[in-house]
Amino acid sequence: MVADSPPPPPPTDNKNPNISRILARASAAKAPDYPTWPSSSTGGSIIMTLPGRFAGERERLGPDFTEADRLWRVKWLKDQELHPTEPRIVDDLRYASKNPVRRFYMFPLNWIETNVLAPRLVSDGKIVLNTRLMELFIKGSQ
Repeated sequence: MVADSPPPPPPTDNKNPNISRILARASAAKAPDYPTWPSSSTGGSIIMTLPGRFAGERERLGPDFTEADRLWRVKWLKDQELHPTEPRIVDDLRYASKNPVRRFYMFPLNWIETNVLAPRLVSDGKIVLNTRLMELFIKGSQ
């Protein structure tokens, strides 16, 4: 069967009127020009890069990079800046996205992380690593 040809009509020699009616409805559900290629990982959308066709510096230096493209790029770069409070961590969302069994077995190490490790490793929002601990880790892995 050729890929561009419409699907064959349903068999009409069936004696049961219910089956004939169902088959007729099923054949009418798909248009004759219905695509026959397999589905894609993008759901049929064309893949597009977010920065556009002028992502590289070399493309921006060429004659195709107009003033409108330049203004669009300035706007796009400004949109990439995050607000100081982003990314926001919503505890209720993290709670709702994990089932009770997973929350149960994650509880001990999460408790150790928040109550024991975090006060010792975090200072003023920056992670401070103990150099001796890192030296032992590096020497131990050699």
